Amino acid sequence: MNNINNFSERNREFKEANSSIQELMDYQLQSIKFYLRKWMMVVVIILLVIQGFSFMYFNYELTRIEDKVDYRYFLTKSTLEDIHKVKIEDGRVVWRSSKYF
Repeated sequence: MNNINNFSERNREFKEANSSIQELMDYQLQSIKFYLRKWMMVVVIILLVIQGFSFMYFNYELTRIEDKVDYRYFLTKSTLEDIHKVKIEDGRVVWRSSKYF
């Protein structure tokens, strides 16, 4: 009988100890959640800012490349028009100024 009382007392002590450990763990988990939530928001905001700047940079570079290509295309187009004395619009010869064609 003594063992049964001793066992029930140990069980009660374990439950009391377990609840205090549970409370300590809950507090630790809450502080970790708060810490992670705060820093994850900071990381997400930094990533969005970096992504925005990279988008602006690549858009600027793409615009510069398009300007170079357009300039070279129109330079080639005007050279062909001058050499062959024709008018080119949308890839078709629209007007010929020579009698020989």
